[in-house]
This record gives sequence, C-alpha cells and structure tokens, in this order.
Amino acid sequence: METNRLPPLRVLIVEDSEDDAELLLRKLRQGGYEPLHTRVETAEEMGAALRSGPWDLIVSDYRMPRFSGLQALALLRGTGLDVPFLIVSGNIGEDTAVEAMKAGAHDYIMKDRLQRLIPAIRRELKEAEGRRLRKQAEDALLKKHEELEAAHAELKQAQARVIQQEKMASIGQLAAGITHEINNPMSFITGNLGILKTYLESITKTIATQEEIAINHAPPAALAALQDLKKKMKIDYILKDVVHLIDQSLEGADRVRKIVSDLKTFSRMEEEAYMIEDINAALNSTINIVWNEIKYKAELVKEFGELPLTRCNISHLNQVFMNLLVNAAQAIEKWGKITVRTWTQGEDIYASVSDTGNGIPEENRKKIFEPFFTTKAAGKGTGLGLSISYDIVRRHNGDLTVESKVGEGTTFTVRIPIVRS
Repeated sequence: METNRLPPLRVLIVEDSEDDAELLLRKLRQGGYEPLHTRVETAEEMGAALRSGPWDLIVSDYRMPRFSGLQALALLRGTGLDVPFLIVSGNIGEDTAVEAMKAGAHDYIMKDRLQRLIPAIRRELKEAEGRRLRKQAEDALLKKHEELEAAHAELKQAQARVIQQEKMASIGQLAAGITHEINNPMSFITGNLGILKTYLESITKTIATQEEIAINHAPPAALAALQDLKKKMKIDYILKDVVHLIDQSLEGADRVRKIVSDLKTFSRMEEEAYMIEDINAALNSTINIVWNEIKYKAELVKEFGELPLTRCNISHLNQVFMNLLVNAAQAIEKWGKITVRTWTQGEDIYASVSDTGNGIPEENRKKIFEPFFTTKAAGKGTGLGLSISYDIVRRHNGDLTVESKVGEGTTFTVRIPIVRS
C-alpha cells in the first residue's frame, strides 16, 4: 500500500452502485490520493455537478439503468471541458471499449482489474497537465500575436496620421508662401480694374456729351455719318458690356483672394491649435476648397443653423468636412444633391453631410471607419480618410456616425461638444 499522500483529487463518479463507488474510492486512497468526490447517476445530476466543478477526473460506469457512460461522455464533451474521462465496466468487450475510446474516453478499465486504475489515473492526469500547459502556451502565444497585430495596426494608423499631417502642413507652408505671391498681383489687377471702371465712366459721359452736342449743332450729313459709325462699331453694346466684364473680373479676383485665404486657414496644422472657432465659417471655407469636386456632380444645399462659437482644432475638423464632402461627391454617379446641415442640440454642435448617391451596403457600414478599408479601385483610395476623420472627432470628445440606404444615399453626422473656454 502506498503511503505518500498526494494533493486532493477532485473526482466525479458516475455510478449507480454505492458499493462500486466506494471500491473506487478505496483504490484511490490506496494509491495515495485523497478524493474529494461527488457521485451521480443521472444526466441531470451530472449536468449540475459539471456546472459546480472544476473536476480533476471523471470515472464512469459503462452501463447503468438510467444513464450510460457514453451519454455521460457526450454530456462532458458538450460543455467543452477538458477533464480526463475513464470508463470502468464489469463486462465491457473489445468492441465496446473501442467504441468508448472513439467517443472520446481517455481509457477503459475492467472492474476485475482495478489495479490498473492508479497507473491510468496518473498517466491521464499527467497528460491533462501537459494539455493544460500547451493550452496556456497557445493562449499566451495567441494573445501576444493579437497584441502584435493591434500594435501593428496602431502603428500603421499613426504613420498614416503623421503622413496626412505632414501633407497638410506642407499645404499650409505652400499656402503661406503663395498667399503673398498671389495677393500682390491680385492687388494690381483689382486696383487696375477699379481705375479702368472709373475711366470707362468718364469715357461714357464724354461720348454722351459729344453725341448731345452733335445732335444740336452738327450738319445733318455729319450727324448721320456719326450715328452710322456708332451703330456699326456697336458702341452702346460695348460700353454696357465692358462694365459687365469689369464687374465679373473684380468678382473673380475677389474669389481668388478668398480661396487663397481659405486654403491657408484650412491647412493650419498646429497639433495643439485649439481656439474659439466658427463651425459654419469652417464649413464654408472647406466647401470653397472642394467646390471643383462638387459643382459637376451635385446641387449643393446649405442649411446652416445658428451655432455658438466653440473651442476646437479647426484645421483638423476641416479635414473631416473635406473627406465627407469629397466622399459625398464621389458617391454620386451622374447628378444628385448634397445637403450640408448644422444645428445644436443640448450642449452639442452637429454637422451632417448627406448625398443622394449609391448608399453603403450594411456589410461595409461596419467596416468604413477601419484603417485601410476601401471599396475604391486600387490606386483610387487609401482607406484612411474616414478612419482619420473618426479619430479626429473622437479626440474632440465627439462622435462620427453614418446612416445609409442602398440606392437612396448616405448621411454622415459629426457631433462635438460645445466648449466655451
């Protein structure tokens, strides 16, 4: 008899005979184990015992009046638990033993050969410990792999943000440089057009006075010749049209100056440039920048509500608005409508961009904010625009949501809290 005591063994005995169960317990004690056991003889009792585990070992009779060893084994497998399962029987045959092993039993023992019980238990416990250690190692490896995948994705996203910020910073530097270079000649053009308009007014007055004098004092033949020449040269039309052309040119020059100013505002990329800003003005500036992307694809409708000023990084939010507007235009195949709305609700500012484009399928709506996800053809998109936009809005303690119906259109909505100081 072995006397060395081993750690307590939590054993579930599936057995309808108390005597046979006691025989198993004596064998365990003789083998040096101190069994902490529960005996069950029905599926209900075994289910409750499995839920109250854990168990180091399950020993089951093969054949019982209300329950069988194979049924007990199937019940165990249904839980997904990895517990060594031994079948003990008084009359198990070779075919039955093979059937039990195929069903997942770890070993079988004849009741008249219970001296094999302790070696079998030790072997199965050792193998179970090995499986447990392998599972721990696999889980640790899987966790490390997932951590590396997450770190790699975060690194790629961070790299994308840096690239985007550097690109926008470069645009900002370019805009700062060209603002002076463009504004100087535009000042000459605007000034000269203003002077030209004044000159034209003087010329028009002079011609009108000359015509009045000619009508009152010139010989009829000379007056007729003068009027024929004026009609032939289309002087009246020219004087009227030149005024219109000058006004158009002044308007165009003012638009150029405004676009340059908006570009400079749009591309301010100071990382911590949180200032009190006007969201409506920012949207107008961004619309000016991307107008060429919109005007050939859609009617633009602006429904701006009255908004309070709020502290934010306006250049970063401009990136968000630009991405949403460009995406809206690209979602429309021929001609449609883009609606830009702003409003307040409670202590939040909302800005939405809606389009009447193709819409986004449900399976893609779950992925559109993931880095590098894109449905565009290769080389047509990086899949970073919405991911970066989502990140920017989240850093403003807000959120970016989407609603879409295939064939009807899409609405992206930005919500940011109102920050007054």
